[in-house]
Parts: sequence; structure tokens; C-alpha cells
Amino acid sequence: MVFRKKQNLRFLFIFTGVLLVGLREVIFLIYPPFQIITVFTGFLFIGISFIGNKNGEKVSLNLNANIKSIFILYLGIIVNIIIRPLILGESYTVLSYHPYYPYGIYSFLLPSIVFFVLDQNSLKFLFKTIFISSLIGIIYFILSLSYLKDSFEASISSGNDGEMSIPAIAEKYYYWFSISSLTFLCYEFVPILYKRMSIVVVFFLFFLLAFLGRRSFLFMSVLYFLGGLYLYFYQTGNKNQLLKMIFMLVLSLITIYVLQDKFSDFLIFDRLTDDTRSDVDFTLINYLSKENAWLLGKGIDGAYSHYAFDGLRNTHETGYLYLILKGGLIYLTLYVFLLSYSAYLGFYKTRNRFTKATAIFVFCHVIYLIPFGVPNFGLEYLCLWICFFVCQSTKWRSLSNSQIKQLIKH
Repeated sequence: MVFRKKQNLRFLFIFTGVLLVGLREVIFLIYPPFQIITVFTGFLFIGISFIGNKNGEKVSLNLNANIKSIFILYLGIIVNIIIRPLILGESYTVLSYHPYYPYGIYSFLLPSIVFFVLDQNSLKFLFKTIFISSLIGIIYFILSLSYLKDSFEASISSGNDGEMSIPAIAEKYYYWFSISSLTFLCYEFVPILYKRMSIVVVFFLFFLLAFLGRRSFLFMSVLYFLGGLYLYFYQTGNKNQLLKMIFMLVLSLITIYVLQDKFSDFLIFDRLTDDTRSDVDFTLINYLSKENAWLLGKGIDGAYSHYAFDGLRNTHETGYLYLILKGGLIYLTLYVFLLSYSAYLGFYKTRNRFTKATAIFVFCHVIYLIPFGVPNFGLEYLCLWICFFVCQSTKWRSLSNSQIKQLIKH
């Protein structure tokens, strides 16, 4: 066996820390003053992971020399993005460095955290964490129902802004539930309890996102789902079952579309063909051209103005433009190359379906840059970089399906 069996809890602290930081949203609904305690404790756990037991062999050691050099260059670009406003004396806001802000400094640090801490024995904690995340998502859903009702009424009368608006609530649902799609992709390798939870959560998330009209999140969820169907039916030889499943899925979608007046409360039908991005995209593109910022971007606090928003916007909904705003075409190119090449290795240069599943998860995030795909300090982005290193690992790619099942289930 190629892996050491010594216990290594370093990455368990990472999982726990990210869960606790995300738990702020749930605490907000119960007792807001406790938010700072959960966030502080979460970052404390993450800090401890760097000084914990180091028995396991780091997955990053499996990177070949060329990829490791490119990845280190990528980390260097991230460092430049983070410190640029401080070194060059450019104006910046505290928000980008605030621990509550999921799109700030900590989202940029996640790849390096995984690089330095992830070891070969960490994956046994992965699916347990995803299961816990699903349970937290269910609790959050129950607690947020009253806010959701108020948000619908507010959206009708005066728009859709604020921390408990429909888009904000939908984003938090997606935050907690979306990584169950990774369990769904790895369906044949996980315990039965995790399988059942992933199926329930995946379909429940479909319903929620369609009801709330969140197109980009729904698009990503469908990508995961189709990837899981492909792996489970096509790769295992059940091609006829796959065709039947796709036929039933298409038939269901056609039925819902034809009878959409019966589903009038589902906001997805109102927003399906709305163009809410083009004008904002063109504004950012013009800003990047005006500032000559296409190559290196504007740093972590890069921001632009748009008439529809109050003040400057330091974020953007379209993922590839967001990456250019922060780090330029260099940052975007390195990001896309690393993920795409990793997905290629995991899918085509492997002996097992587990790395194929992680490869699909990684490549979906390349596609996701078109409708959204903005990196954030959360479990999905953490899982993305775990999957990246799994796909890069020659040891994981050399294992058989039965060996993978034994490792994960035990």
C-alpha cells in the first residue's frame, strides 16, 4: 500500500475551521453577537493546522517539477494581488481584509493552505465534512424560512438587497448544499448514509434554486448532476440506464416548461431569459481598458463604478472578469490552465473512477467562470483545491477502484 496509515489531524482542523467560519450565517439567525466567536474559533483551528502533527506525506510532493513551478508562480500572483494596495499605497477598504467577507483575502489564501497542509490521509475527513455541511444547511433552511417569506414580499415591493434578500439567502443555501455534489460524483466510493444524503440534497437544491430563480447556481448544480450520471451509468457500463435517465430528465424539464403556469411561484421562469449581466460586464470591460489593467488587474481591492449600484463595486458576478479585475489576464490564465490540466490528468491518466469524479468537479469550475465562479472562502472552493491535488497525484491516479473504496470507507 502506498499510503502511510498514521493518523494525521491537520486537515481535520482545516475542515473544522472553514465550517465554523461559514457557521456565522447560521449563528446570525440565532444570536448575532456569537458570530465573532465562531469566526475567531474557525481561524484559530486553521492556524493550529499549520503546527499540528506532520506524519502524512503531503500531496503537493506529487506535483511534477513544471506544474509545481507554475503553481508557485500562481501563488506569487496571489501574493501580489493581496499586498499590492499596501505596497503601492493605493486606496483600499477594510472589507477586502475582513474575516466576515468570503470574497476577500482568505479566499485568495485557500489554495496555499491546501498546498502546505493537505496530505495523503486527509480525504477520509472530506466526505464526513460534506455530510456535516448538509446537516448545517438543513438547519439553516429551517431557521431562514421566516426571512425567506419576508424577502419575497420585499422583492415585490422595493427590490432585492440586503443580507437576508433572496439572492443572499440562495447563496447561503448553495454554500452549504453544493458540495454534496462532490459526494454524488463519488457515489460508488462513499458509505450508504452519505450516498442517500447526497441524493436528497442534490434534488432539494434543484428545487430551492429553481424556486428562488438563481440561474448560475442552478446551472452549476446541473453540471455536477450530469457528471455524476455519466460516471455512475456510462463508466460502470450501464449505458442503457444512462440513456433512460437522460430521457426522463429531459421529459421532466419539457413537462415543467409546458406547464410553467402551474409553477408560477418558481422565479426561474421569470428570470430564465433576463439579461442582467451584459451592461455590468461592459462597464467593467471599459474600466479595465481605461485603466490599462488587463495584464495585472487592480489588486485585491480593485473596484469599478456602475450607475445601478451605490459606490464602488469590488466584486463582479462573472467569474473570468472578476479574476481579471483582481489579477489580470495572467491570474486568469494560470487559474484556468492549472484547473484544466489537472482535470485532464484526473480524467484521462488514471486507473480509477474516483479521480475521474474529482476531475469533473474541477473542470466544472472552469466552465463555471462564465456564469459566476467567483472564488470564495468556503467549502466548495476548499474542495476544488483538494480535488486539484488529487488529480495531480500519481499515487491516487495509480490506485484501483477497490483500493480507493477501502481508503475512503475505512
